[in-house]
Amino acid sequence: MYPKYFSEIVALDKKRDAALTVAPVSDLGFARDEYVLPALVDELPALAACYPVVFTNHETPVMVALTGRTRNNFIDEKGEWAGESYLPLVIRTYPFAALEDGNGDVVFCVDRKYQGIGVKGGKKVFADKQGKLTAFGHHAANFANSYLTSLKKTRDFALKLKEFDLLMPAEVTVTKDGATHTYSGLSQIDTGKLSALPVDDLRAMIDSQQLYYVHLHQFSLNNFSKIA
Repeated sequence: MYPKYFSEIVALDKKRDAALTVAPVSDLGFARDEYVLPALVDELPALAACYPVVFTNHETPVMVALTGRTRNNFIDEKGEWAGESYLPLVIRTYPFAALEDGNGDVVFCVDRKYQGIGVKGGKKVFADKQGKLTAFGHHAANFANSYLTSLKKTRDFALKLKEFDLLMPAEVTVTKDGATHTYSGLSQIDTGKLSALPVDDLRAMIDSQQLYYVHLHQFSLNNFSKIA
């Protein structure tokens, strides 16, 4: 799952794209309208220190980090990530992505609508037509692969929460600077149901680090005032 700013994800071809150049991202304005970002379990410790991390109400729940109420409050007018808050991996990997094909193989991709493709000062992704990556290409592929790998772990966590019926509707009201804001249509973990789980299920969640993720999620709920 990628945010909407990934407009046209296309697999890179070592022959067709042998001469392709991509300029490193210098302006994060592309994500200014995205205030609900995919959250990954591997970055939960950093995310939980800055943003509320909750779950969508989809049939398959998705863990997300909120960065604002109607827009991303952490991107300033210059297109920079404001302050010293953690920059989510889904922002850092752009414009590159990793997807699985029909055989389960990982495919290295790029957003073809990214304006930095083919511009002056861009960096080559491939070193040759045999598919060897440049240092820039390796760096981009590692970020994209890390995102995909962690996304799978995150989905497993969300599915386990659904299996144990641990998610409940979340409605949070925040008053800041004289204004009241309500966040609804989301879910959070029901700690009462969590405490009532059989010991074996709790032990399995401890062994898989999932109980640790639960605690980080709970801690992150204190951050709603930061995004109001």
